[in-house]
Amino acid sequence: MSGSGDRPSQEPRAEVVELTPEEAQFIDAWRQYWRGGSVNEAESAVFDDIARKVLGEGFVRQRLVPDASGFLAQRRVVPVYDETSCGEIARNLPGGVLGGMIGDVLGSPVEFQTWNDIKRDCGGSGLTDYIYPHWGKGSISDDSQMMLFVLESLIMARVRLREADFDQRVQPRLETQIALAQWLHTQGVEWNAVLPPDMRPEPAKRYGKLIAYPELFVQRAPDVVSMSALGAFASSTASDPGEGLSSFTFPINDSQEAGGLARAAMTAIWTDVPERAFKIGATTSLITHGHPSGYLPGGVLAVLAQHLLHDQSFDVALQAAMYQLGRWPGHEDTTRALNAAIELGRSGQVSAEALDERFRRPRSAPGVLGVAVAAVLAYPEDFAAAVCAAVNHSGNSATAGAVCGVLMGLKLGRKAIPQPWRLHMELRYEAEELLRDVVAEFCAPQPPESQEWRERYLVSF
Repeated sequence: MSGSGDRPSQEPRAEVVELTPEEAQFIDAWRQYWRGGSVNEAESAVFDDIARKVLGEGFVRQRLVPDASGFLAQRRVVPVYDETSCGEIARNLPGGVLGGMIGDVLGSPVEFQTWNDIKRDCGGSGLTDYIYPHWGKGSISDDSQMMLFVLESLIMARVRLREADFDQRVQPRLETQIALAQWLHTQGVEWNAVLPPDMRPEPAKRYGKLIAYPELFVQRAPDVVSMSALGAFASSTASDPGEGLSSFTFPINDSQEAGGLARAAMTAIWTDVPERAFKIGATTSLITHGHPSGYLPGGVLAVLAQHLLHDQSFDVALQAAMYQLGRWPGHEDTTRALNAAIELGRSGQVSAEALDERFRRPRSAPGVLGVAVAAVLAYPEDFAAAVCAAVNHSGNSATAGAVCGVLMGLKLGRKAIPQPWRLHMELRYEAEELLRDVVAEFCAPQPPESQEWRERYLVSF
């Protein structure tokens, strides 16, 4: 459904990104606290809690004196990280990316099977290890392919951000749209059916490294909703740039399915502000899935991943994500799914039968997110057990496994992932190379400035 008609905007009534008067008042009080220590113990605990939510964990730990202008204002809207946060990203992001891919590898062979089918093929315990789908053991699906393309798009966006001297108006939507168009091309769609006319240079310009890997030019049951929505981008023109683009006001369709969910986790690296993370994650899903139940789970996932990326507990992450979710119209289905996930996960009731009953053979984005969250809560210290729980049911096992794998990988680190799974995963080395480029762009004291880097990652027309 293209953008037409008068629909109310689906964005929240107010997005808190710049400093509000209340935040400025808090900052002034906190400045006095740090300088003079002139507050009692209860007040200091309140300050500390608010500071971690408002300013970021790394900012608090370094006991920096906040200011309502300059660095602080910049920090709240663009990805500029201190040494502590960079260490967290370099340490935790590989576990999240590799964990997500491994969850996808485990779940994709049974993505379209019922729980009875899985038991018939894998035994009464269900899927507990890699199996051989028709395209080979250790093979990723479209979930991992799109996760990698979105992650690469964030490098592109940050290069453009640096070119613009960190202008806060630079956001990653353009690069994400281009990167997903490149993924669409890997699925057999010709360039002239992927990009709008004014974005079709001759010869065709390719951005990043992924588009050069032959291993990505394979079709692994690609999500048909994503394929259709991304194909509409080619109808955009200079005179009508919004044609074929999905927005909160004019969504491109009303899909609630989970095909746009897993990739939203990658946006966690763009900001440490929950409001911003939620909107960017939701936008990344919205590109192809236009119902609030199709894109709001992407916002939840981005906030969960953002907190885990920066060493926050899963309980804190879940609380922050649900708070952000509640600010958006149309959140009710996703809120219900998360409440069900919390109930099941904390009681340890994550059997396939329980998941199928509570989430109705989960294929919608809220249900798939609920399965993943329940598995994380049920097995907080066991990557393999959590991911196996997330893939054994009658719903979308690939996406549930990918989402659970991202969260558990961020939470526990890459060493928690069973080594045989890591060693036999498709595109492992290519993913590692991409991760090195992400860390170089986002966390190096001096990001790459070479012409080769700019030509590879700077999107321009």
